[in-house]
Amino acid sequence: MGLTIGQVILNRYRVAALLGQGGMGDVYRAWDLNLKIPVALKENLDTSPEAQQQFGEEARLLARLSHPNLPRVTDYFTMPGQGEYLVMDYIEGVDLEQELENADHSLIPTQGLRPQTALPWIIQTCDALIYLHDQRPPVIHRDIKPANIKITPDGRAVLVDFGIAKRYDPQRATSAGARAVTPGYSPPEQYGGASTDARSDIYALGATLYHLLTGQQPPESVQRVAGTAPNLAPRSLNPEITPAVEHVILKAMAVEMERRYQTAAEMRADLQTAGGWVMPVIVQPAVTNNSPVSRPKPAPVPVEPLRRRPTTAPPPPEGFVASNWPLLLLGGAALLVLLLVVARTAVAQYRQNQARQAAAAQATAFAALVSPTAPLPTSTSPIDDLLVKSNATQTAEARQATRSLPPTSVATPHVPDYRRVLYENFKDNQNDWLTGIQGSLACWIAAQRYTCQVQSGQAANHFQWLERYAMPSEFVLSADVYPGPDRPHGLGDANAGLVFRSTDQGRYLFSIRNDGAFRVSSIQSAPANWVDEIPWTYSDAIRRGEANRLTIVGRGQHYDLYIDGQYLGGFDDNLWVDGHPGIHLFTAPGEKPALVEFSDLELRTP
Repeated sequence: MGLTIGQVILNRYRVAALLGQGGMGDVYRAWDLNLKIPVALKENLDTSPEAQQQFGEEARLLARLSHPNLPRVTDYFTMPGQGEYLVMDYIEGVDLEQELENADHSLIPTQGLRPQTALPWIIQTCDALIYLHDQRPPVIHRDIKPANIKITPDGRAVLVDFGIAKRYDPQRATSAGARAVTPGYSPPEQYGGASTDARSDIYALGATLYHLLTGQQPPESVQRVAGTAPNLAPRSLNPEITPAVEHVILKAMAVEMERRYQTAAEMRADLQTAGGWVMPVIVQPAVTNNSPVSRPKPAPVPVEPLRRRPTTAPPPPEGFVASNWPLLLLGGAALLVLLLVVARTAVAQYRQNQARQAAAAQATAFAALVSPTAPLPTSTSPIDDLLVKSNATQTAEARQATRSLPPTSVATPHVPDYRRVLYENFKDNQNDWLTGIQGSLACWIAAQRYTCQVQSGQAANHFQWLERYAMPSEFVLSADVYPGPDRPHGLGDANAGLVFRSTDQGRYLFSIRNDGAFRVSSIQSAPANWVDEIPWTYSDAIRRGEANRLTIVGRGQHYDLYIDGQYLGGFDDNLWVDGHPGIHLFTAPGEKPALVEFSDLELRTP
């Protein structure tokens, strides 16, 4: 007997809605009266002693799992005479079955999704399987299908419904409770008494990808074994499927287990190669059957500003400071006054030199823009001003760093301690950052970072800004910008950084390159104009291949720049006096792949 809407279980969970029905039981949306959050209740109506023992063992194992692409199991209990229940995170969003139904099929001559839409979700599902299969003992899901992969509002794929998941035991066949099948997705070994393992999940994920890209229900595996099903030919159903992607589908759906991918990591690697994307693997530690049940929420991944390693000196002789503190105090005060005088003179000279060089750079940039060999930027994306092809003014010669900073001993202007009006830690996508694939650009949110990648050899000029946050005359804007994983060359030949005072008419950009140079430029959209306020300048403040905390302090028409708290210099300009904060990534044609991650975006105002 199922649950009823409004029913309260254990004086804690109030049933709110029926989410789905299956042969083993139903799935409900409920409200946790203690924690005041929505949860999902998964029901198992098999109350045989064997099933109850298996349910308890597997519920305890699932409760120890923690991965961004899996829901947490927070509780389990048995209701005598009725059934057993798992309590899991309720995942907001739509499942891939609904994505398939809601897709705009006018774009391609098929009822399926475009590969660039589906592949990132399948790769994320591979991440979940890698984590599950790496447990000790491995956890096999056994019910992967489009309806069991939900896409959250921030574009994250979450593998749900562990109703028939179980630990892998090579010494025994799959129990009846875990042998439930879903026609089209379950492999042949799941129909009989044979043992299932990680390769069974790989078959189901391959069948899921087949369905997403072709729009056709996969043929039943037992019919394929019997030879009564037609041969799989995904490319004949969707011309956008490449031979490499078709190879992944066919290998994953091989009838013989030995011919399939032996691990989800192998399938993931081929999907990345086939799609041309490199997405970070979310690595979580494996748990064992003896691991403690208590599992705190994973801590965020902060990116601390990288500071210079302090030099060490031998300690003074014992009693030295106590007996000489008056002389030390007078000497320190005199030294401080001297440094302030030298610093003030150096800053004045530096700004004069900077103004002269900025004027020369503006003239050079304007001449390049009006040159017939330098076409103006043109939009290549339906998302206005988010994806813009690079323009010829960003040639290799124009991007060479023209000078180095003066000695870093100049006085650092004070960074005001304003109140924080924006803090974006990318824990979710409440600010509607672009995710998914647009042309040569792929973006996603994971591990509290916003990651953007551009394929090798492609050009992109990617701007995003938050229109809900205005920048007054005085502000402090900062963010962490750093290369992503599996990219030893970091930014490659690209540059990335902060956007400030951004509008549809133009904006300022504070950019860094992985070779240790930074630049500030202003962009005017109509007529198109790109001017260097500070041309490419080398600075030892930039940590190559590591985190860099970029900070801009606006004081009316004057702007000061910092990296990891080290002062770089400033400039004066009154082109843009209002606008919004944001981020950007630029690559030119023929450059290396660029993968950049942003985190901890912060805006402070008086």
